[in-house]
Amino acid sequence: MRLEKIPYNDFFEYLKKRLATVTPENESLSSEILQFTNCHPYYTQQLAYYCWAYLEKNEYESGLFNKVITNILSVHDTDYERLWNTISKTDKKVLIALAGNENFDKLQLATSTIYSGIKRLITNGYLIKDDTFKFDDPFFKYWIENRRNLLNK
Repeated sequence: MRLEKIPYNDFFEYLKKRLATVTPENESLSSEILQFTNCHPYYTQQLAYYCWAYLEKNEYESGLFNKVITNILSVHDTDYERLWNTISKTDKKVLIALAGNENFDKLQLATSTIYSGIKRLITNGYLIKDDTFKFDDPFFKYWIENRRNLLNK
């Protein structure tokens, strides 16, 4: 069952209230979480849980958000690597361009090829069409961004 995005204000209030039990930085952290996940229910829950679990044992610190995301990526690195190896070369180029917010003109591919790739990536659940094309999994996008130099080879 696919859940729709939860409205930002509702999600923000929920996170802010729950995170207040572990940090006075609950508002800024709630905002960071929702910006990163774009209010996707599953990924918001995952990121909020990891932040909460970290803060239950440690005090809030600068860089906490990036530390938690890095931890999540290390847990899923093999999964993303395996996933990446199943994607066609053309679709990889499209994903790399989207992850880097680059213009498709740089891909040196026919427009029809790019949009066929996008259609395939949407069908396979990697991308969603909102006002633009976006990653369904924000962690996969971040993984691509961080591995970009290696992935371009």
